[in-house]
Amino acid sequence: MRNLLEVENLVVHFDTDGGLVEVLDDVNFTMRAGETLGLVGESGSGKSVSAIAVLGMIRRPGRILAGSIRFEGIDLLRLSEDEMRRYRGRRIAMIPQSYRTALNPVISAGRLISRLFEIHEGCSRAAASRRALSSSILSAWPIPHGACSNIRISFLAACASAS
Repeated sequence: MRNLLEVENLVVHFDTDGGLVEVLDDVNFTMRAGETLGLVGESGSGKSVSAIAVLGMIRRPGRILAGSIRFEGIDLLRLSEDEMRRYRGRRIAMIPQSYRTALNPVISAGRLISRLFEIHEGCSRAAASRRALSSSILSAWPIPHGACSNIRISFLAACASAS
């Protein structure tokens, strides 16, 4: 069976006012289709930076100095930002460890899904809202039509785990 994701010799550094911080040094892991990978380590050990690097979201002052990240055989580090957007969120994503960046129970399920259409499809807020409300994601739930604008993400999580 072919590897779905291969990270080899990944090196990430951050330039800070206090000098260079070597965050990742020679990180290696692989995943096959259907597997789940959990990165475990102390706070500040590079778990989130590893995932963010895989998603192509390392921004200044950070930089990837070496390594390769292959997803479905394609080296993601060689893709342009526009090409990477076709993968990010659709084919590859991460679940953040921080509750502040995870699913927010005060944001409606409809708004959360419409935000995805804004970011990944470039839709206006109004168009994204229409797409979210008519999407198969929301229509598959046993929820009265139009009620999704008031349902909070805690319900979304319950619906997702029930299927």
